[in-house]
Amino acid sequence: MLIYLMWIEFDTEKTTLGRVPVGGLFTYNNKIWIMVNTLVGKGKRLVVNVGNGCRESFLLASSEEVCYIIEAKNIQEGTNGSH
Repeated sequence: MLIYLMWIEFDTEKTTLGRVPVGGLFTYNNKIWIMVNTLVGKGKRLVVNVGNGCRESFLLASSEEVCYIIEAKNIQEGTNGSH
């Protein structure tokens, strides 16, 4: 079996979810997520994880600490662990 891997280096900023713009990418619990929508007055954000198949979505407090992905700095592709 041939495995394709990608090594991606991101420019990130530790912040709270409330500071991530709608559509912004961030990491939380070792997954990459997208901020979908805000619930005005509720202090919560609708988020969905990035992936194929059945994607997990839920409401997360805007005060939750996350790592906002500002941009991808370097992307390298490889096979069987090489990058």
